[in-house]
Amino acid sequence: KGLARVLGDGKWGLMNRQGTLVVKPQYEEISAFAENGMASVILNGQFGYINELGTLLIGIIYADASPFFSDGYALVYRNEKFGVIDRVGNEITGLRYENVRL
Repeated sequence: KGLARVLGDGKWGLMNRQGTLVVKPQYEEISAFAENGMASVILNGQFGYINELGTLLIGIIYADASPFFSDGYALVYRNEKFGVIDRVGNEITGLRYENVRL
């Protein structure tokens, strides 16, 4: 996808092939981008998702979150419950499970 994760002042951001910062270093972690062009990010210990332009697409509200799977869904965890979200953040199952195993 042409983006590199860069670390500056202990925070992660994204840089394009021309060396321009697309996302200033602000996150504790940025995952690799999934097939759907989204990456999970961590800010203040909470997870959310950005696209390749650095736009926050799914709010940073989860205590834990998986990368998106090829089918377009991800596992998330909040308030001691797991659930499944789609690529726009709709909670498909609701956050109601004690554990989820794939």
